[in-house]
Parts: sequence; C-alpha cells; structure tokens
Amino acid sequence: MRPSRHGWLTVVDADVDPAVIPELEREIAACREDLHTLVELLHLRPEHRSTRSAFAALAATVWADAEDLHPKKLRRYGAVDPATALVLAPSLERLARALLRLASMAQEPASPDGRRGDEGDG
Repeated sequence: MRPSRHGWLTVVDADVDPAVIPELEREIAACREDLHTLVELLHLRPEHRSTRSAFAALAATVWADAEDLHPKKLRRYGAVDPATALVLAPSLERLARALLRLASMAQEPASPDGRRGDEGDG
C-alpha cells in the first residue's frame, strides 16, 4: 500500500475555483514583493533552522502520537480485541525502532564531501 501524494491521513482537496487561481497567484506575488521590501527596509535576517533538529522533533512527535495507540495504553479506555493487539503492538514497536533509527541517522553531521561516516570508498 502506498500513500497518495498527500499522505495516508491527510489529503488536501483541490477545492479552489480554477478561475480564481490566476488572481490568487498575482496576489501572492504582490505579497512576496511587499515582504521583500519590508525585509530590506528593516534589515531583517533569515532565521536558520536545523534540518537535523526538525527531523528529530518530527520523529519524536510521531512516536509520541503512535505510542498512545499501543494496546497497553488503549486498555485505559476499555478492552482491546486480542487479535487487534497481536497486530497493533508489533507494528507500533517496529515503527518505534524505525523512528529511532531515522532520528539517529538524521543527527549524523554532514561531512564536507557529503558522505555519511559509515560509507566506505568502495
């Protein structure tokens, strides 16, 4: 099973009238020009954000949400179907391990040559 281009749990509906899109694009362009003027006028500097930190935060947030779905936690609300628990618990535990691996991989600093530390020469 593959997600749509928007994801499994979020789908953005294309509900804007196509006739309005050119006008929206013009307004957005005007807003960008105004913002650029303000940036220059006020000598604003861009805020730098770490991709590594953002990824780690996202992985932690996803795990916190998923952890609440574990059968042990769901029992607070009542009985959990044993067949569901048999599938749900291992799936969530695999997800937790994967998220930890992904967060760990994302925390590795980039090397000057763009390769990860565990990549050999051949």
